[in-house]
Amino acid sequence: MAFFDKIGGALRAVGSKTNDIAKNVTEKTGDAIEITKLNGKINVEKAKIAKQYADLGEYCYEQFAAVAVMPGDAHEFCSAIDESNEIIAEALADIEKLKSKPEEFVGEAEEEAEEETPEAEACPCCGCDCAEEANFCANCGAKLR
Repeated sequence: MAFFDKIGGALRAVGSKTNDIAKNVTEKTGDAIEITKLNGKINVEKAKIAKQYADLGEYCYEQFAAVAVMPGDAHEFCSAIDESNEIIAEALADIEKLKSKPEEFVGEAEEEAEEETPEAEACPCCGCDCAEEANFCANCGAKLR
């Protein structure tokens, strides 16, 4: 019986270590979840700070636009913004010019595009129009040549 007592003692010791490992894993998992929550909280606050920086910059630029004077390097930043705004305004004006082209130019472009379209060839199997240079029908896959 001494042999079985030794085995029982060893099993109890293993069971105790298994319980300790399970507790340790549970604690580590809980810590990882808490760390993830805290990192999320940090990221939310960093996003708030970035928004405040953007708002502060916009406020400073508005002050510059009203007075045209800024201390130190801030004047250079504001001037760079002005240059970018001018480029944007020019690009928007170009877009409007392109959109408001007279219809006659649009019609000419469509006619040119139609002239460049290759003749269509009917598929002998399904009758679908296929491009003249096509070797196979795009609809049914039949060989055209």
